[in-house]
Amino acid sequence: MLAYQRLIDAHQGVEEVITMEQVEARFAKQRQKEDKSLIRDVANQNPWSNRAPNAEEREEMLAMFGSADRPEAPSWDDLMDEVGELLDED
Repeated sequence: MLAYQRLIDAHQGVEEVITMEQVEARFAKQRQKEDKSLIRDVANQNPWSNRAPNAEEREEMLAMFGSADRPEAPSWDDLMDEVGELLDED
């Protein structure tokens, strides 16, 4: 076991003692480093992150994704009639 310890020590070499000043300098350097986030970078490219789209931009989006008109929803009476018809067929 002692032989393994000597081999490990020889492989790793002598480690330099780290001073408090070196630790503080490393922390200060890391505080100044700008955080990088791919998700944040992509999200910040949104032209409407600080303002709402204007009328022309809204019309362009409606043209691309469809109109804002929703299909007319059937009333409860229509739905009940349809269910009744389905039950009568069986």
